[in-house]
Amino acid sequence: MSLTSTVAEGLRGAILLFRQDAAGLGHFDLSIEGFWRSFLVPILLSPLSVLAGLLALGSEPDVPDGYLAIKMAGDLVSIAAFPILMVPLARILGLGAAYVPYIVAGNWAALPVTIANLVLALLMLSAGASFGEAGLSVVSLFIGLPLLVLVLRYLFTIARIALGAGPGTAAGLTAVQFLLWVLIDQATEGFF
Repeated sequence: MSLTSTVAEGLRGAILLFRQDAAGLGHFDLSIEGFWRSFLVPILLSPLSVLAGLLALGSEPDVPDGYLAIKMAGDLVSIAAFPILMVPLARILGLGAAYVPYIVAGNWAALPVTIANLVLALLMLSAGASFGEAGLSVVSLFIGLPLLVLVLRYLFTIARIALGAGPGTAAGLTAVQFLLWVLIDQATEGFF
């Protein structure tokens, strides 16, 4: 399958999962090779994710030396941390057989999530340039917060569908994944 068709299938699967349609899993390569290749999605999107964070800082950010390198490193740690943490958790929870589909779906979910974050960052940049701090606050509150809720619901849906997890387990895994992201992000911010 060509790169273009692989990406198109992955995006189709990610969108179907966002719509809570289990058929989305059928659009991913759920083999061991597909598992390892799926990590290319968030890795290749990492620069866009860092760019979104940089854009959200405003039109004239005071970026310290090494900021981009540290943020990229943090992004790469974040990409690996949850799948590594999930190995023992999946075994403990009796979900080991669904580990590969869950991680593959989560990796492909990075595509629409990164695009949405980039759009949010551009809106924040525009609002900040046009309306200052008040514009940033409005965009953060009325677009950023609902977007966060949608991303968390998306992660919850992926856990429910790919793992076949109950609502409590899916909510717990979503919370662990989110808290891990926050912890890694705060650790990278600690360098500055």
